[in-house]
Amino acid sequence: MTQLLRPDDPEDDDYNVLTLRQLRRARIGKYDVAFKNLFSLENSTFRSVLGVPDGQLLQEEFPGLEFRRADGMLFSDGTIYHVEFQAKNLSKMPARMHEYAHLIDKYKKHYRVGGEIKSLNQKVVYVGPGANTMDSPYHRWGTTHEFESFGITSKFDHELHRRLMSSGEPHDWIIALLLVQEKDFQEGFVAKIAGRLNAVRGIDEEHVASARILLLIAGILRNVSQGTMNEVESMLRANIGDSSLLSQFYDAGANEQAVDVLLDSIERGLGELNIFFTTPQRNYIATFDVDALSYLNLLAIRRDYDALQNLVTPPTPKLGLTRNGLDG
Repeated sequence: MTQLLRPDDPEDDDYNVLTLRQLRRARIGKYDVAFKNLFSLENSTFRSVLGVPDGQLLQEEFPGLEFRRADGMLFSDGTIYHVEFQAKNLSKMPARMHEYAHLIDKYKKHYRVGGEIKSLNQKVVYVGPGANTMDSPYHRWGTTHEFESFGITSKFDHELHRRLMSSGEPHDWIIALLLVQEKDFQEGFVAKIAGRLNAVRGIDEEHVASARILLLIAGILRNVSQGTMNEVESMLRANIGDSSLLSQFYDAGANEQAVDVLLDSIERGLGELNIFFTTPQRNYIATFDVDALSYLNLLAIRRDYDALQNLVTPPTPKLGLTRNGLDG
């Protein structure tokens, strides 16, 4: 099989030695659905904890960019608040936030907010284990771009934690669990909240079912042992039929299996055709869904190189695909 191009940035080494399937798994966040759910709840406590005021929730997609979307965006009092959640430290996150800022500015009229947009406030929220290392600002080519970056546990406060745990809103208990600092975390917290979720009465079952799923995800993020997770799953009796949120995870999982098969097949086929991709293009392809990959495969079979280049090249910057070592 023809080797893909070496990275044009040394920081990308870890990603370029991976297959497209492995690259996709490294690039695509596994917990976006969970944190978007917490962020977008009406009167969300989670937004308040993150320092985001109440306001007009904005769609996360950018017009014409099917494979690029933010984790959460909101408009309030002249400011767009943009939040990204990360379960792993990503060295490229500062550059990515710089790119998001460009896209938000470019498409800001699309959001049709109820007032003049005067500023952008960006946050990277680290929800994984250990310390957050995704520092601001971003420095490159004489450009400086600042954003806020912090670990979720840095927002822990004893009084806040007490209020969250005594709340009648089940999702607040999940937030409380995420805030506990590593040195104070005990696996029993997860089982305690599972018991409380089972005892909830008088709240919409769909709402409670969503909190059950979020608790399981929070347990994974906090590295809870498999034994405790098995106990919690048994206590929650989570059923796919109970929750649209759980359905989203299952649907995404089924789709990922199809994507895995297509990525492997396409990578082998492209290698036999001596088609090479730049690093940004490989990262972009790794975000494609089944329909986009099927179309990519069709274009490769037809050897329609111009259409193939247009499909796989990120909207910005425009970088060229090469065939047989030459510009396409």
